[in-house]
Amino acid sequence: MNVIDSNYFLSDFFRDKLLKKENQKVAEFISFISQVDSIGDYPSFEIAMKEMERLYTNKKFIFSIKRAFGESLLYGHLHAIAEYAKLSDEDIRYFPIMEHGVDFWEMVKKPSYPRVFQGRYLHDKWRDLNKGIPSFYIGPYIYYAQSAYSEEEISELKRKNGKTLLIVPAHTHEMAEQSYDMEKFVDTVMQRCSPYYDTIMVLAYWADLKYDLYSLFQKAGAKVVSAGFRGDPNFISRLKTLLLLADTVIGNDLGTFVGYGFFLGKDVYLIENDVELSLHDTELDTGNVVYQNNLQLFMNAFGREINKDKQTLLCEQFWGSKEIKSPLEIRDILQVNCCILKKAKGQINAIPKAVNACIHSSELTHSQRDLLLASI
Repeated sequence: MNVIDSNYFLSDFFRDKLLKKENQKVAEFISFISQVDSIGDYPSFEIAMKEMERLYTNKKFIFSIKRAFGESLLYGHLHAIAEYAKLSDEDIRYFPIMEHGVDFWEMVKKPSYPRVFQGRYLHDKWRDLNKGIPSFYIGPYIYYAQSAYSEEEISELKRKNGKTLLIVPAHTHEMAEQSYDMEKFVDTVMQRCSPYYDTIMVLAYWADLKYDLYSLFQKAGAKVVSAGFRGDPNFISRLKTLLLLADTVIGNDLGTFVGYGFFLGKDVYLIENDVELSLHDTELDTGNVVYQNNLQLFMNAFGREINKDKQTLLCEQFWGSKEIKSPLEIRDILQVNCCILKKAKGQINAIPKAVNACIHSSELTHSQRDLLLASI
């Protein structure tokens, strides 16, 4: 870790200043694409996404806002939390970095700044590698998101659509590619499911519009929808809307949709897959031992057999439905992290000492000190 990245304040300052043009380009695209209703008007979303092809010229970088808290901005997670707890734009800069999604490879970076996770699946590994660095658990991010549509709109769509299936195919990102027999996947799902559902929706992921998968589903009679671009602050709200519209959710790979769908009371199924994912920015792939072990655990609960007890245990472990926090508790997490960063002067190696100083500081309330003690 270089000198700049080892200090939160320096990292944020220099990323903001030195990458201003790139960040501005991404921000303008996000402002543009977020106006498109990727649920009700998918064709317009598909056309609008072509603008990214023009802007995304530097293939060495992920197309996202580069700030110290940049990971928290993905999928609208921090936006949902800010609305829920009434945090300001200034506040969110100092909220602990949010895990952008469940990591089925179970990677833990060292050293690290304080982090927010959904469930406790990385709890032991985190404490072993980052002793004295707080980890906060807040449960499924989908809980904090407002639906993109009103209750009345959702009720009307559910009446119109009838019994609905949502298909969530495996997805990639800018620095990844995937390969599998997409025609076989489409034929298998549609043949098995079409007789039992009035509407079949397929969730298109923004980075995979280059594949023939979605046009194959359209030809087979499915409706293609999307939660939007990854950097769109409304992404998780749209995803929640689509899950609320569905009666059943099916996927051919691990993903956050499993825990989110289960949490929202949907029937969730995983089907066998031959997906090969290649990540160009890391050495990981779907052949990774940890990933395969997790895949088998989920297949044994949501796939080859349906076991509600196993489903509950897995979803609690990875998404943490018992970890949900009140708006006040979210604000307490913010205040604790602000105290830590201030006393550490942003220096990552000084965080354990800063944590100890905060525990004995009058700056924190009793409940905030308890929260901090629980986090380490």
